[in-house]
Amino acid sequence: MESLPPKNITEETEILILGTAPGKVSLKVKDYYQNPSNRMKDVLDSVSEHIKEKIGFWDVFKNFESLKESSLDKNRLFGLINDFDREVFNECPKLRLIIFNGKGKKSIRLLDNFIEKYDKILKDRNIEYYYLQSTSGVNPNFSLNEWLDVLN
Repeated sequence: MESLPPKNITEETEILILGTAPGKVSLKVKDYYQNPSNRMKDVLDSVSEHIKEKIGFWDVFKNFESLKESSLDKNRLFGLINDFDREVFNECPKLRLIIFNGKGKKSIRLLDNFIEKYDKILKDRNIEYYYLQSTSGVNPNFSLNEWLDVLN
């Protein structure tokens, strides 16, 4: 299965929110964080328009396979990492912050593939990154305050 294209990746993008791969509902409607139970809407509704305009979205993995009828990382096999050199780093000179939407053991292990591949660019460009609790509606550890502390 192919991931979605990046969203709101421009020369004005300062913040990039990365997941592993889109959920079933998002794939169906071809837009990020569209499951009604996902709390990304709460996060975005809680920040200023000025900040919202500077946020881009994408996923670490270009393709994946679902092993079950589920959007959970533990039920997926992941393939290639997206081309962040071409799609993000060359297009977003103001990028200063990457937020990984997921802080579970498997999510961190998967997202670390991105860190390994792009570590030099992140350091050279002084781009900070954080692993935050997933906005998924099934995550009991989600904290809106954690997200807002990083975004504001």
